[in-house]
Amino acid sequence: MAMSKNQFNEKMIEVAKILGMTWEENPERRYDNCGYLKGTDDHKLWVLNGGYQTTTRIYISGQYPSDSKGHRYSSPENRVEMSVSENKTAEQIGKDIERRLLPKYLTAMATLTAQIKSANQYYAARQKNIGMIAKEFGWELRGQDKDVIYPDVPGIYKIEALNDCLIKFTVEGSPELAIQIIELLQEKGRT
Repeated sequence: MAMSKNQFNEKMIEVAKILGMTWEENPERRYDNCGYLKGTDDHKLWVLNGGYQTTTRIYISGQYPSDSKGHRYSSPENRVEMSVSENKTAEQIGKDIERRLLPKYLTAMATLTAQIKSANQYYAARQKNIGMIAKEFGWELRGQDKDVIYPDVPGIYKIEALNDCLIKFTVEGSPELAIQIIELLQEKGRT
């Protein structure tokens, strides 16, 4: 039988103190005992007791932040998790987390933080490039990530930033119009 919510939260508050973290209960999951042990710099551990297959155990797993677009950087290779008996004291649980989980989690977190930083720099450069075009012509950025332009220009359906240095034009119209646009771009390239 899983601990009561009060017993669980009291124990996790003590574990958080031992680890130099804070405890945040997850009130949305009212049938399970769960929440987060939160540290500094986006360090966060998901803790569950009383869910599927965790009735007498406390399950702990590392959580990772998202990039600026909301993409999660998690995979089986960096999955860090453990479980302990709910009968252990807060001190025993804290020591187990420090010894068994934190070293692997902090290593994975450092790797993922570097990947997220790189992705955010890429997104910012991409946004800057498409924003420069939109500003030049007074066009509105659209799309979920505000990285597409649908200009009111005959023959051009949309303009989008594919990456930090490549802009894609989607031409809409007859083959003759496409030929004219290509010839115009070739002429511009010669000058």
